[in-house]
Amino acid sequence: MSKASLALLSMSIVLFSATADIQTTPDPDTWVVNGPIYSMAATPSAVYLAGLFSRVSPYTGGAVPLSTTNGTTVGSFAKVNGQVFAIEPDGSGGWFIGGDFTSVGSQNRNHLAHILPDGTVDGAWVADADNVVWALAVSGSTLYVGGQFDTIGGESRSRIAALDKSTGAVTTWNPAANDIVGTLVVSGSVVYAGGNFTIIGGQNRTCLAALDTSSGGATTWNPSPNGVVYSIAIDGDTIYVGGQFTSIGGATRNRIAAISATTGTATAWNPDANGTVRVVKLAGGNVYAGGQFTTIGGQSRTYLAALDPSTGLATSWNPQASNYVYALVTADGILYVAGAFGQVAGQSRDFLAAFDISSGNLTDWNPGADDTCAALAAAGNVVYVGGLLAGVGGVVRNNIAAIDPLSGAATSWNPNANERVNVLAVSGDTVYAGGAFTEIGGQVRNRLAALDTTAGAATSWNPDLNNWVYALVPQGDTVYVGGEFTSVGTTTRNRIAAINTTTGLRTSWNPDANDWVIALAYADNTIYAGGRFTQIGGQARGRLAALNTTDGSATSWTADANWYVYTLLAHENTLYVGGAFTTLSGQARSGIGALNRTTGAALGFNPTANDYVSALAWLYGKLYVGGGFTQIGGVARLRWAELDPTTGTPTSFNAGADAPVVTLATSPSALYVGGTFYKIGGNARGAFAQFNTLLGTVTVDVTPNTASWTLAGPPGFEGNGTTYTGDHTFTDAPIGDYTWTGNALAGYNTPATQTQTLTDGGTITFTKTWTPQVGTVVVDVTPDTANWTLAGPPGFEGNGQTYTGDHMFTDAPIGDYTWTGSALAGYNTPATQTQTLTNAGTITFTKTWTATGGGGGTPGGCTKQLAMGAEGSQTYATLPAPADVMLLLGSGAALALAGRIGNRRRKK
Repeated sequence: MSKASLALLSMSIVLFSATADIQTTPDPDTWVVNGPIYSMAATPSAVYLAGLFSRVSPYTGGAVPLSTTNGTTVGSFAKVNGQVFAIEPDGSGGWFIGGDFTSVGSQNRNHLAHILPDGTVDGAWVADADNVVWALAVSGSTLYVGGQFDTIGGESRSRIAALDKSTGAVTTWNPAANDIVGTLVVSGSVVYAGGNFTIIGGQNRTCLAALDTSSGGATTWNPSPNGVVYSIAIDGDTIYVGGQFTSIGGATRNRIAAISATTGTATAWNPDANGTVRVVKLAGGNVYAGGQFTTIGGQSRTYLAALDPSTGLATSWNPQASNYVYALVTADGILYVAGAFGQVAGQSRDFLAAFDISSGNLTDWNPGADDTCAALAAAGNVVYVGGLLAGVGGVVRNNIAAIDPLSGAATSWNPNANERVNVLAVSGDTVYAGGAFTEIGGQVRNRLAALDTTAGAATSWNPDLNNWVYALVPQGDTVYVGGEFTSVGTTTRNRIAAINTTTGLRTSWNPDANDWVIALAYADNTIYAGGRFTQIGGQARGRLAALNTTDGSATSWTADANWYVYTLLAHENTLYVGGAFTTLSGQARSGIGALNRTTGAALGFNPTANDYVSALAWLYGKLYVGGGFTQIGGVARLRWAELDPTTGTPTSFNAGADAPVVTLATSPSALYVGGTFYKIGGNARGAFAQFNTLLGTVTVDVTPNTASWTLAGPPGFEGNGTTYTGDHTFTDAPIGDYTWTGNALAGYNTPATQTQTLTDGGTITFTKTWTPQVGTVVVDVTPDTANWTLAGPPGFEGNGQTYTGDHMFTDAPIGDYTWTGSALAGYNTPATQTQTLTNAGTITFTKTWTATGGGGGTPGGCTKQLAMGAEGSQTYATLPAPADVMLLLGSGAALALAGRIGNRRRKK
């Protein structure tokens, strides 16, 4: 495998168990990059990106309206989720767009859409095509469409059709081409069509034809080029044509020609391009040509030229584009150019540029797209741009950048590496970067550097490696490094080393691998290494090894892979392994496997990918896997998947990418995906995408605030396993079921356990009150004039109060109650008593003050009456004098009875 290919497989090791299920479409506010992403590192304040790119831009989708004045986006506009290859003004301030997309804004639109003047999608205009639209042309009330579709607007039309411009309804016009129609121009009653067809309009016509606007039939005009036609421009009786042909109109003409509109024969005009001409445009008395040529019109002209319309010779104008040109349009004396270039006229211009037609000078117009632009149209003060782009504007960032995780925009952090950065790792306030660079952070740093997280400046740490770095693991005061280097500083270290974080010097740790080390992971004082080696740590180890952190020797742990290992992830007692192997630890494992970290034995986890695995991440109790595969676990999953980490079974999550996923990273609110893709999750996203976790808010409101509780949520919920006291709010909580359980609180009834379901963006609240455990306390005293106190648990209303006579306390807190009587003249005070009140129980203190004195019952020798009937009866009996009672009952009993009866009478 080449060095360049391996960089695409730069290791991604992520161990962040936070948050929840993720959305299936990427965040539209996250900026995009214009080149491959090889590694990422996420922190709460930044997402660091490493790769081979030069710009980070706001996401705009596959087509964007730009101001002709300053190149900024114009107003709000519906974002296209794919590539746009054709744009045409509708004549009323709106636009028609065609290409390879399936939605525009929030509307489903397949390959063709109408954009209203306010930038929104025309909801009433629907004319879906079943395949790519390559060409559009408006004439009067008709929109002509070319491409490689077989149906459009619900009608069968082979690669060319005419639609009502206002309604989108397909007309009866039906030339029926047998292959792609890639360019269309209307002139009077003729539609000129170019492409790759051999039959159109009912006639044999190779790659170029003139079609009657009424019948759709091909006219007799037949230049018959021998190769594809990409562009047509009309000037009176002359038809200029660009493409891949070498003969046309009966003459040898290499890739560009002028044809008589009457006869179809080639004129003498012959610029003779040495490469494909993609576009021809008439403006300012010149024929402008763009494409893939380097000579044209008898001169060296790289990809863009102005030709004399009489002689075919190149003018003196020489803009020297650095790469292919695909589209040209003129407006108000300005020539707008789109293509794959990064420089024109000696100045930086990413994919878009503008020239003053009169002077030929490059203007200041510099929108800065993130990828190839292939379509241009102009109307009013707007240039509408389409292509493979996903973003326009933004900032220049060479190979390393940081994204704000909240806004999604690039931060000011800008280390500016002069070559690719393959791997990143963050430790504290330092970002470690490894790759192929020799300058980064404003300093000379060979392939490995430490960068300040604030400014992006390189620190004084300078290990100086002599070749590429692919893997980094900071651990304590050491950074473990893997790659293809053979020296650190002036010391030999073959492809793996340990470097002191303070001095930048290599330590004595020296496993000495005999081939590249591509992946590293740390767990329990062990460094796991993967790559291409067959010997490491003094032992034969097939591309995978466990190394002692003390001396670098290989442990007895053995789990050989039969081919390259690209990524490792250690989680608990499992080591997940990704690569290009087909056997792992003696078991059939294609691209991915899981090993016991103690024994090295292959676990039952066996998803079986049909191509390599280069990235692993753990999130919300699930394993995310990225690579070059298109099938894993027996189901179609394009380049990345969400797996059950035990069984390896793919979940229903499916947000495929159109090219490899190289790296994955997680944060508390998102899963970040990087690679070489253009489209992911059904949307254009240049190599980088943020998939937000499905989150909500959980609030717990408890009374009293001293009460404790637990909350069990989905895997990855921060509160799992934690006991909380008092109120609490969890923001960014994963969606799913939450079960609240209260803990016992002395003297209180615990609220019931409750389960609620949190939905994306929602809020659930557990309002819980511990009700006091209470009962009833009754105090029944005789006589009623007696005073007393009752001491109870904290919160008892009677504490500190003196009561007279009987009393009942309901809702009294449970616990011990002590009754104490107060002195009453002429009476003996009852004994103090303590009783325990239980939950929902009743205790009664029945207390009688007995009269004092030597021979009298009640004071004054009063005669007492005793009720002889039921309670409430008015019948009483007169008792004998106390002396007589004493004769009957004895003096003590008589005194007690006399006092008690007297008291009862008073109560009546």
